[in-house]
Amino acid sequence: MFVHCLAGLSFRTTEESLRNAFQNFGELVEVNLVMDKVANRPRGFAFLRYSAEEESKKAIEGMHGKFVLKSKRENYYNRFFHYLEITT
Repeated sequence: MFVHCLAGLSFRTTEESLRNAFQNFGELVEVNLVMDKVANRPRGFAFLRYSAEEESKKAIEGMHGKFVLKSKRENYYNRFFHYLEITT
């Protein structure tokens, strides 16, 4: 499996919004949005796990440096960066 670390995420990011943004590239096995337990909000980074290397590479090519608007009602963007790929 192939794991990606995403950083620079908005504190309003949800696991659902990450899944929606990245599911078109392949089978997402896991989405782990790291939470700040004291502030009860995301810490600004997450890990995504794909089942195949090809899907993982498609996600990197398709999303690296892209801005994604979560919702028309919400006035914030996430800019996705691929920082780390871990093969397990």
